[in-house]
Amino acid sequence: EIDDPLFEHNSVFALELAARLLISNNSNSTDLFPMFLSKFEELFAPKTPGSEDSSLVLKFPYLLERIVVTIMRACIHLYDIVELRIHLQKSLKLIEDLPSSFTRTIGDRLGCGLAIVLRGCFYLFETSDEWSTIKTLLDIAAQDKSGRGFVFDGIASVIDYALPSPD
Repeated sequence: EIDDPLFEHNSVFALELAARLLISNNSNSTDLFPMFLSKFEELFAPKTPGSEDSSLVLKFPYLLERIVVTIMRACIHLYDIVELRIHLQKSLKLIEDLPSSFTRTIGDRLGCGLAIVLRGCFYLFETSDEWSTIKTLLDIAAQDKSGRGFVFDGIASVIDYALPSPD
């Protein structure tokens, strides 16, 4: 029951257990992650068209924050699985559409996750759409002071890694 005060806590607990199963079970992740994405899309969808704040998940900010972290963790650990990339990209695009009033409150977590995704997966980004999504999300994370340092650290680590070292 959504009106139950424990709804959000129970939902977060279930999400964390499911995310742990997903990330520790690479061999089944191509079957599991699309189920996560489907539920995320359902939760992020506005109940009434044209209303930014009408999605169910915006009523539960802790659950929303944990979904964003789950998306980041999935990208960090699963982006090397080619069959999952389209689903992971779709999940990242969900974050793009969140209200800035919310993303500013999680700038540090978003920035940290994106820095790790950027450093660990930049060489896997093959399309301009993948780069565009990462750029947009880095920009969103950098809007908040708490996320800005992570964004610049992520960019710097890619530059350090990608540039040839002087011998």
